[in-house]
Amino acid sequence: MRRQDDIIRRRASARYLPPDVLIKIVRYTMDASSVFSFLSVLDTPGARGDLESLWQLGLQMNVTALWPVLHIWGKYLDTPSTASHLEAILPHYSHIVVEDVIDLVWLGIHLNPSTTVTWRDIPTSDVEHAMHLSLQLWYSLWSTSFQITHLILSDRNLDFLVPELSSLRHLTHLTLNQSTCSSPASLCAWLPTSAVVELHLIKLRDTTSPVHFTPLMLRHLQQWLHTRPVRHLQLHQCRWEHFGEITAALFCEMFSSPTLLSLELARCPLPYPLHLPDRFPPTLRTLALQNCQCLDSDDVQALPPALMGSNVVRLSLRGFNDADNDAYLDLLFNVLAQLRLSFLDLSDCGIVNSGVNRLVKYLTSNTSVETLVLDDNAFSVDGAVKIAQAMQTHPSLRHLHVVRCEIGHNGVMALLTYLPKSMKALFVGPLTSISPHELNQLKTVAKLANVQLDFAYNQF
Repeated sequence: MRRQDDIIRRRASARYLPPDVLIKIVRYTMDASSVFSFLSVLDTPGARGDLESLWQLGLQMNVTALWPVLHIWGKYLDTPSTASHLEAILPHYSHIVVEDVIDLVWLGIHLNPSTTVTWRDIPTSDVEHAMHLSLQLWYSLWSTSFQITHLILSDRNLDFLVPELSSLRHLTHLTLNQSTCSSPASLCAWLPTSAVVELHLIKLRDTTSPVHFTPLMLRHLQQWLHTRPVRHLQLHQCRWEHFGEITAALFCEMFSSPTLLSLELARCPLPYPLHLPDRFPPTLRTLALQNCQCLDSDDVQALPPALMGSNVVRLSLRGFNDADNDAYLDLLFNVLAQLRLSFLDLSDCGIVNSGVNRLVKYLTSNTSVETLVLDDNAFSVDGAVKIAQAMQTHPSLRHLHVVRCEIGHNGVMALLTYLPKSMKALFVGPLTSISPHELNQLKTVAKLANVQLDFAYNQF
């Protein structure tokens, strides 16, 4: 009875809160479920005031798309009641995400001018949007009307975007994923003049093939890294037109940048020889060198000294191996043991059964790693058993990936049998020779251990 009286008292008190106080309470509550629980307690439209529209939208949408950041899709504007509710709540956001092409005039009318925007889609043809604007006019209006801080695009044609980049004065984050650009030189030339400090170029293409970066484009990238406080850089499947001093200088700038927090290179040819700093800068926390070509024994062995004493906590060395000599593993694991890594990816690193002992020694001495990725290594059941026994008492390991390792049913069972208490998920597969009975057995053991068993790349 007392609890019910407390609820009634709280509801009655909330009804008398001024509208601006309600807004402040919500703005300082970052968890969506807490916000909508609070709105539920208010009980009536009158009590919710200006937040009634937020409540109504929460009845028809996923609340995580409504708070603390509003995500808008163009289809929302097709329903007058939904559009009306959006118009009522838009002024209360400091940041929104526009998920696809929407009516720019409508957004400009109802959005607070100080609100920053993440934009995830742009039109590439006149039929893609129904605002009766030419593409050129759409881009001109779009680039000058909003404080766009994040631009995240996938599978888009960038030819109408590039001429407008200089107008995006607030842009700090740019992701271009599998998009095409017929003027990549203009894109690179703009970077040193921009405010961008986070750049992700993933499989960028010209009209027919992957972009080949010319020496001038590389010089612009180097200038951007040298003159801007760049925080994050990801290059995936980039090609260099020529190798020479400019390419080497760019990589030296990457590896020695005093501001980079994360550097991720995937399937990018590295210069030869690869010059690494004596020690990576103290700001660097994430380093990924994945399937990068042009590595020889000297390059492979140059990495551990650069890691020594660094602050890297997330390390991915997928495909980083010396096919002729696995002695580099001793040097690598000796250094890894001295790092406080939380994420370690050693996929396709040539760890066979004979190399598992080095990994086992690392696991028994390490106390920090939470995610260990060992995909595409050729150790078998015996290696899996050794790894399982070594990780049994590990205090922090939560996620283990052994996809495309030849461990079979017995290897997976060993890993499940010796799971540490901290383990949450095990990623395996494919297990092509496993019987339905064996599969059910593995699922049962995983369920009893309260561990997610994910058969990645598997027919199951």
